[in-house]
Amino acid sequence: MYIFFGILLALAALIALCFVFRPRAYFEMAHGWKFRDLEPTETYLMVITGMAAFLTLAFSVVSFGMFVHHGREVTTANSAEAAYQEAQERYDVHVATYRKCIPLAQSLVTVVVWDGGAISNPDAVYQWARENGVHAAILNRGNDFVQVDYDKDRAESVRSKDKPLLTYSTNRYAPPCGLPPVEPFPPTGN
Repeated sequence: MYIFFGILLALAALIALCFVFRPRAYFEMAHGWKFRDLEPTETYLMVITGMAAFLTLAFSVVSFGMFVHHGREVTTANSAEAAYQEAQERYDVHVATYRKCIPLAQSLVTVVVWDGGAISNPDAVYQWARENGVHAAILNRGNDFVQVDYDKDRAESVRSKDKPLLTYSTNRYAPPCGLPPVEPFPPTGN
């Protein structure tokens, strides 16, 4: 749409440019057909030249702006598509991780024995981790909790940015594998 109006304004700028160099042609088109042997004054021709120059400049600037705006729309659409692709890749990784986590969480629940807020069988938890090819760390922040990950450092980390694959505690409100993945919305096109 911007391209269409940009082309129309560019054509209008060309017509106005013609009248900058031939103001008498405008006079003939506008008034010459009404009267016979009529000549425009020099002042009138200067005014027409000035107006045509102004319109040429204005139409050119607006036409250029429309072409630039169209280019930005295309770039924005490409950026939205790239952002969607990135979100889709993060989603796919989250789905794969979530699918690995659920069976681990289900089997870990059967292994851990709680004694109040403490884990009473840590050796069984570490044995379970070895059998499943993961690292387990039993940590304590008031109550014991188990963090499980394929990466030993992430399993033992208590920093919030290092999210382990699985966290299991007596807190029944926190899902052990995090929240289920939510598929990203595709970008809307014009």
